[in-house]
Amino acid sequence: LTMPSPMPEFLNVHYICESASRLLFLSMHWARSIPAFSALGQEANTSLVRACWNELFILGLAQCAHVMNLSTILAAIINHLQSSVQDGMDQRPRHHLTTNCLERG
Repeated sequence: LTMPSPMPEFLNVHYICESASRLLFLSMHWARSIPAFSALGQEANTSLVRACWNELFILGLAQCAHVMNLSTILAAIINHLQSSVQDGMDQRPRHHLTTNCLERG
């Protein structure tokens, strides 16, 4: 098991997703190492993980924030989401206009 690697010079969505996957995997590995968690049984473990995987992920993220340069990653995620929303808004009027033209034509 390895911690997410330090942030590369060029930050991309693939790096962010890969790091998030590793963090969640490490957090699950840690939870399974707790004797009380293991003693609950598979069904209870699954229910607990489904109910609070995000809190477990945030805990892992807080622990790795210094290695991962969290503020830069969050800024990159925000930029990506804003670009995605903008792209969606740019395409919607064209689609709407095209649909209207086809219906009238």
